[in-house]
Amino acid sequence: MKYMTKILIFKKTNAFLNYIIQIEIIRNKDIVIEHELPQQRLRKRKRMVDEITEDSIITNPMKKIKVEVFKSVINQAIQSISQRSEANKQIYEDFSDLDYRNFKSLDLLSDSKFTDIAERLGSIM
Repeated sequence: MKYMTKILIFKKTNAFLNYIIQIEIIRNKDIVIEHELPQQRLRKRKRMVDEITEDSIITNPMKKIKVEVFKSVINQAIQSISQRSEANKQIYEDFSDLDYRNFKSLDLLSDSKFTDIAERLGSIM
């Protein structure tokens, strides 16, 4: 072997060994992971004289995260229900005509309205 390739192999081997030693040093160290979130400083809000109730402030960071996630889930559910009801608004209006309280006004409904309702019932069933 040439002298330069031996030096190159020696350097690569030393670099590899140093890398392995560094990994062992890191592996043997204790890693500390914080399991608590930092507390936020409470701010006092100025109140007017006639304000009696005190706003409830969540001081526990974990509880605050739970509340925020709950709020976002509830908001998403409300928005989803609203979108679904908007999409089916015409169907709800058509079927509301078949309510027993509206039987007196059924004579006023056109035949096309009943045909639409029958078609929608046929597609559902």
